[in-house]
Amino acid sequence: FETLGDELLGIPLLLPMFRTLERLSNVEFAIAQSLYKHGLPTRSVAVGDPDHPPTAEDIEKVADQVKNLDSASEYVHPYYFKVDTIETKFPSNIQNIPEFFLAQIVALSGIPRRFLLGEEKFASTVTALQRNLAMMLEPLQARVKTWVEEQIFQRVLAIRKHEGEVKLIWKTITEPAEPRLVEDTVKLARTFIDGKPLITWEEARQRLKLPTTPAESRATTLMQLKNNELAGIYLVEPHGELIWLGRKKAIVKSVRFSSHIGEPLYLLSGKFCYGIIRLDSPVEISLKEFRELIPKHLVSEEEREQWWPHKRKLFYYPIVVEKLFNPPRRWKYEPGIQNFVQHVEFL
Repeated sequence: FETLGDELLGIPLLLPMFRTLERLSNVEFAIAQSLYKHGLPTRSVAVGDPDHPPTAEDIEKVADQVKNLDSASEYVHPYYFKVDTIETKFPSNIQNIPEFFLAQIVALSGIPRRFLLGEEKFASTVTALQRNLAMMLEPLQARVKTWVEEQIFQRVLAIRKHEGEVKLIWKTITEPAEPRLVEDTVKLARTFIDGKPLITWEEARQRLKLPTTPAESRATTLMQLKNNELAGIYLVEPHGELIWLGRKKAIVKSVRFSSHIGEPLYLLSGKFCYGIIRLDSPVEISLKEFRELIPKHLVSEEEREQWWPHKRKLFYYPIVVEKLFNPPRRWKYEPGIQNFVQHVEFL
């Protein structure tokens, strides 16, 4: 959406420039046709002369012969056949024709040209690009944040008669690390000596300059905890208690979760909630790596064969303990729970 003054009008960003985009598309099609005609011009073939008047059969025969004339290396014909080319006028400065429309699109979008079109000639230093990108994104993010919170989050809360508020928080965009550095860091984190990795996953994140849990996120966790809004992750007994005792440092699953990564989650196991943890990004592991990592995740071979008998690839999730409940809290357990619990009700 776009804004006019201070009011949100709900106008799509593409609407003001739609006609310009349509005209630009037509111009590009016309240029393509012109280039095609210039490279493959129309042929004019005259059949016969006053001494050799052509018949309809002659004309039809010649027409069939010249169908693929442009791809032929030579064309042999009687002297009373005349082959000419109908020249097409090729517009001068053809590369500048779309520029008029592109300038309008850039102006209507409000997005700097270097980002909208990705043109290298408009690039400057990396610092300047980052600053300009932030100047462009932050106002757009603020608009989206306001609209989503007011038009979606607050309405859903009102429908469900929940008090409090839900905030949209944008994550920072990090620069990609060097591929070699990433590869070496992963090897260090996955290499074990005496059951211990050379570096922890937290140290690996620091080495790659990935963001850690910000203070604002921790404050959000406390607010969610106060309002009992956290989801939970369920582990088969006694694995939740093993985390509570400080012995289990990671969990293993047969699927790669795309949701709840990095979020605070209640740690549920059996009829007890042992605290709050976060799942780090998953790492795909082989069965050999599974066995090497048993001192971390504490899932036995017997459990693996019982839970995932046909799986040859598993997913290893390092965990971060945010808070432990002492003593553990009882919650409303229901048999048959799989992985995540969206609403945890304490007894």
